[in-house]
Amino acid sequence: MAEYCQPVTIEQCCEGCEPAEPDVWAAAVEAAWTKLADLIGDPTLWEWRRCLRVWRPCPEPCGCRSYCDRCSARRVVTVPQFDVRPADVAGLIDGDDINTALHWTTRRDATSSELTLLGDETLGLPTLQNMDAPTGDPATWGVLLWVGRTPPAVREAVGAIACDILAACAGPSKRPPANATSITEGAVTIRIDPSTPAVQAVRDALAMTTVPAFEFAAPWDTSRGAGRWEAPTQAQIVAVTP
Repeated sequence: MAEYCQPVTIEQCCEGCEPAEPDVWAAAVEAAWTKLADLIGDPTLWEWRRCLRVWRPCPEPCGCRSYCDRCSARRVVTVPQFDVRPADVAGLIDGDDINTALHWTTRRDATSSELTLLGDETLGLPTLQNMDAPTGDPATWGVLLWVGRTPPAVREAVGAIACDILAACAGPSKRPPANATSITEGAVTIRIDPSTPAVQAVRDALAMTTVPAFEFAAPWDTSRGAGRWEAPTQAQIVAVTP
């Protein structure tokens, strides 16, 4: 598992029919998430769910691809998310050590948040940061965060697609695979219309909620100097969600 995402509850939208069994509905919802990401053509599906991610700040003045023995902020780190809250900070990773018992305060800005580490006077952020090594290696550090919230428009679109998937199947007893991007029944392949109001509403919601936060520090963009996002390892996930 490359990352951990909390499940999102999607209410069944069945009108005038018997509701599907919970496990069948859950499978349809997972298929709908995948299908919606395919329709939108956006690599930021994880932004729509609350998932664990690691923010690796670049040391200054060395830049993001260098190995430094100091960082510009000893107790404060800037994260390219405009809505980070104290409860979103899951832990501090220093090498292979994961400290989940620390306390933080946050100050939110228009496109970023400042995380201030609280504690005794000798406690500060790590001073070694090797950006050429992945999180968890010696001389690396990062902040483990819960990132992402699901806009209402996304919930509605996922529910609508899940209903379309179930309606196109031979009945609620037929479970669509969780990794499906299309459903084939006999010689018929179901494709969801990418221009429906529900899908367009998701495009509009994403334009408002994700671009300001990620336009300068997206997880797949390492060209900027602020830092980079990484997926947590299984050990880090277990430390937070036993």
